[in-house]
Amino acid sequence: MNRCRRLNHVAPVLGKAKNLILAPEQSGVDEGKTARCANPNSRNNAGLRAHIVECYRSQMLNRIWIFGRGRTTVLRKHVNRCLKDFCSPLGAKTVLNLGAKPNHIDKEGRVYEDYFPGADFRTLDLAPHDDPRHIHGDLMNLPADAGTYDLVIANSVIEHIDRPWVAAPNITGLIRPGGHLFIAMPWFYPVHEGPYFGDHWRATPSGMRFLFEGMKEIRHDFSPSSILAVWDRKKYWNETNSTSAGFCMLMRRE
Repeated sequence: MNRCRRLNHVAPVLGKAKNLILAPEQSGVDEGKTARCANPNSRNNAGLRAHIVECYRSQMLNRIWIFGRGRTTVLRKHVNRCLKDFCSPLGAKTVLNLGAKPNHIDKEGRVYEDYFPGADFRTLDLAPHDDPRHIHGDLMNLPADAGTYDLVIANSVIEHIDRPWVAAPNITGLIRPGGHLFIAMPWFYPVHEGPYFGDHWRATPSGMRFLFEGMKEIRHDFSPSSILAVWDRKKYWNETNSTSAGFCMLMRRE
């Protein structure tokens, strides 16, 4: 098995990026580099890793993975799917979407309100909005009339909170007993800041369990990534989720 075919075999998570290796004349990658990859006289892990590094330096793999399959990232698509799969069965009658405005889109053509037909859907954000269903507020210092909800969504929000340990009890207070919290947290994702927020934190599912100690985890799932550890002497690099792009989690307030 030559090295190019081997990459196709061991890295299916790269999706279309495998065509970058197997069809250099269509990819724009230097054919000499690809030819060295296929050289049967240099079959070793170091050569394979070096070739992958060269491809990443050209940014071709990341560009194909992120932009080659539609209008949004694989991470966002996975988060949207988890939001639907985790939360649709809950039958929430009242929903609060944190860090968002009423017309906030899922980057796949829908607004988030569409995920919850018939629910009283509201939003809360540091940025103001003229929709009466929008709450202008700070999660570290909530307004008294913020209310309580069957489901609270924190979709790529917690990493932007200056002091999440201050905000966590407030977020828990927004959830009715027996209600749920949906969390999405990116890992391998560009720093993304805005006029009303910074980008400060990355955490794991266990970090969320510590942050929201009064809640019970129902389930979590890891998001796929264009980054792959092909080989390493440490076992944890070779585990399925070692290079995930992030995770989604559902928790319940007891």
